Amino acid sequence: MATEAPPVCRELPDDLPVLVAEPVQWEIEFRGFVLERRLVALSPYLRAGQLVEDEEGHWIATDEEEQAARAYYAELLADPDLDLAPAIVVDVGRIARRGWAIIETNGAWGAGLYGCDPAAVLPVLKRATQISATLPDSERRWARAHVEVEY
Repeated sequence: MATEAPPVCRELPDDLPVLVAEPVQWEIEFRGFVLERRLVALSPYLRAGQLVEDEEGHWIATDEEEQAARAYYAELLADPDLDLAPAIVVDVGRIARRGWAIIETNGAWGAGLYGCDPAAVLPVLKRATQISATLPDSERRWARAHVEVEY
């Protein structure tokens, strides 16, 4: 016996795209600082949900994992259909039994460094924190509204 759709569903068009997701298990996760589609700093940060920083402050991944992450970033950043801000953080990871995928993107100005080289990150931060009036029209869509802060 069919049931009637809830009221909110009756208002949605039948051809509305729907994102379907499933829980996944991330084997390892990497943070990448990206400047104008170039990976400029990279660090692993989680393995099976646990931070990979050791007692000496090193962020641990195997050479094979790092090479695979770099190869995935190269593939992503070469894709002209991937729309990216000029300065951004892209987190990627390897899903168990599936392969590599984007986890999320983050504003470079608010993302943690983990084991990324701070000197390599500085140009990304500089580019990500420009005053919107100085941006070319093609990049203004990436700008956040100016917020006044009172102290």
